[in-house]
Formats: sequence, C-alpha cells, structure tokens
Amino acid sequence: MRWRQQVSWYSAFFNGVVFALIAGFVAGWISQRRDLVTGIILALIIAVPALASMVARPGQGALWSQTAALAFMAPASLVGDWIRFKKFLRT
Repeated sequence: MRWRQQVSWYSAFFNGVVFALIAGFVAGWISQRRDLVTGIILALIIAVPALASMVARPGQGALWSQTAALAFMAPASLVGDWIRFKKFLRT
C-alpha cells in the first residue's frame, strides 16, 4: 500500500468516527430527549446501509469502509448521544 493511500485511509476512518461522535451529540441535543433513542436511531441510520451494502455485493471491492461504519462509526454516534445524556443529567 502506498504511503498516501494509507494516510488517506486513516484520515477517512478517523474523520468518520469523530464526525459520527459529534453527530450523535448534536442529534441528541436537538431532539432534547431524556433517553438515548436519538443515538440509537442515528446508529441504525449509519449501520443499516453499511450492512445492506456488504450483503448486496459480497466479495466485490474493499469492505473496509462498511466494516468501519458498522464497528466504529455507528457505536460512536451512540456514544456521542450518551455523552450528551450524561451532561444533561448533571444539570
């Protein structure tokens, strides 16, 4: 793997996780719910298309982005809503 491709992969992975975390926090903040339903819904919005993409095209192309979305980005969105929830409980 070339150096630039490797940096690009790491950058896409890192940015995806960070922005999923931020999205979970912001979605929970906008919804103003006293539970984690918004984070769960956002995690499903991230995970279901990734899983559908993996199932629809088995063995074709790189699966790293779908796997990263399932394993890291969807849970990160739920963690973002959980952080917002814990912050809400303190106030």
